[in-house]
Amino acid sequence: MSNKVVNIGATSQRGAVVRENEYFRAFADRSIEYTETGVDHFAPMFEKVGIPIARVKTFEEHAEALELVVNNDMDELRSRASLSLEGRMLLAIMDNGDNEDALEIQEKIKRRDSFRVIEGPGKD
Repeated sequence: MSNKVVNIGATSQRGAVVRENEYFRAFADRSIEYTETGVDHFAPMFEKVGIPIARVKTFEEHAEALELVVNNDMDELRSRASLSLEGRMLLAIMDNGDNEDALEIQEKIKRRDSFRVIEGPGKD
């Protein structure tokens, strides 16, 4: 697949390219244009939260759309009724960036994993 630019962002008086990667180019006026790779990568994520990629025209809108995607994914994780200790640890890290909760859960995991199953008498 080529990285030919798909002209979705504003096209007049954009100024110099201030950021460029395989997914998009950002211009001095804060507009962006996605490459084909960028459209393939971001469009499905944005659609998942109801944002057509053609509506994303600035770097700020791109960042906001990504934040909505992350928040949606976090909500999906939280909605799982029986989340494992490992999953709770991951959520603790993702929620607040503070390792205190994660370290506490990690200790619980270590204690859980230290138990051994001992066969009782009469078991063949």
